[in-house]
Amino acid sequence: MTDSEAFSDCRGVEYRELMTRLAELVGRHQLPIRSDATDINEILDGDPVHYELVRDVVRSIYRSSGCGHLDAKVRVEAVFNSLGGIRGRLVADGETDIDQINFLEELGWASRIVFSTALPTDADAEPELDTDNDRPVVLQYPSH
Repeated sequence: MTDSEAFSDCRGVEYRELMTRLAELVGRHQLPIRSDATDINEILDGDPVHYELVRDVVRSIYRSSGCGHLDAKVRVEAVFNSLGGIRGRLVADGETDIDQINFLEELGWASRIVFSTALPTDADAEPELDTDNDRPVVLQYPSH
């Protein structure tokens, strides 16, 4: 089962909320998001570790979701397709820093958490999340 199939009943998440929650989960030094931004050009705050990559990720998710404003609903498929597409381009490059790949893996893990909390639940039930066991294994630099 793909992530898109698993989250087919998802109620959706607003773009601003998604970015803010991702920043909380992966760290604001990696994804410095301004929750009070008024448009996509203001969403990044400061100088993230991988600036070009972060800029590509936030804009790709925004565009692929068809967002016209920061409070537009984001489709789960758009998020995973954006992250996967960017990851594929980085891997194909062959010169990519392994930390960039790890960052994208972390964003995928964090996205699953954000969208799993947006799934419909029984009124009294809390969603079960095992965030530590699902967190991606960080790839190490190859030894020479």
